[in-house]
Amino acid sequence: MRWFHVEQTSIPWTPTQLTLDAWYDASDASTIITDVNGIIGVNDKTVNAFDLVKGTPSLAAGTVNGLATVDFITSTDILTGPRPTTNVAIASSFFIVTNLGAATNGVVLRGTLSKFMIVPQVGSGSTLISVGLGTITYHLNGNASPWTTRGDMYTELVGSTNITGATGLNLAGLQSMTYFNFNTSFFCRGDFCEAIWVNGTIGTTDRQLIEGYLAWKWQGNGNALPVGHPYRNAPPTI
Repeated sequence: MRWFHVEQTSIPWTPTQLTLDAWYDASDASTIITDVNGIIGVNDKTVNAFDLVKGTPSLAAGTVNGLATVDFITSTDILTGPRPTTNVAIASSFFIVTNLGAATNGVVLRGTLSKFMIVPQVGSGSTLISVGLGTITYHLNGNASPWTTRGDMYTELVGSTNITGATGLNLAGLQSMTYFNFNTSFFCRGDFCEAIWVNGTIGTTDRQLIEGYLAWKWQGNGNALPVGHPYRNAPPTI
């Protein structure tokens, strides 16, 4: 009788294990649209094709943790796409990885009709960290958000690579969604790394899977995740 040893290998978990509304990954070269001047779009990795297109001028390429990013440099840099949901009747969940620079003074995400969220502004005491997008619960690198003002957001988000999660978003009434720019006075500078939209308010298990996946990919480890997080010491697998 012969005995065979079967080597079992773990398969890295990715967001394909979830039902996504939209997924933008700047490190996936197959989704980045360019012209002779730079980046002019980022295609949605899901079948929904909620693709993002540039404003003017073309966008630059950057890097975070050795991976390609879209680098927003000027006050007119912008990416805009359709409302990223397949069912506005239920709330959406959103995760984004950013590496913002000190010149940031504005909105990470803006919908139509002056609805916006995630507003890092230096020295601002305004408590309007989201407007018109429902009752949002934020997480920063897997931790329940400490934010109460825009100044808090600036302190936590600028100068390092961070994962911001937001659940409970109401996207009804929106026609489009704009990233890193509200207008030429309020904008973000720095790296757009990856953004994930999930239809529905996801539970803790799925939220932590996304956080673990993003942390190990863009931060290089799980050190920014809270002690006790299931993926602080190793990335998620299936």
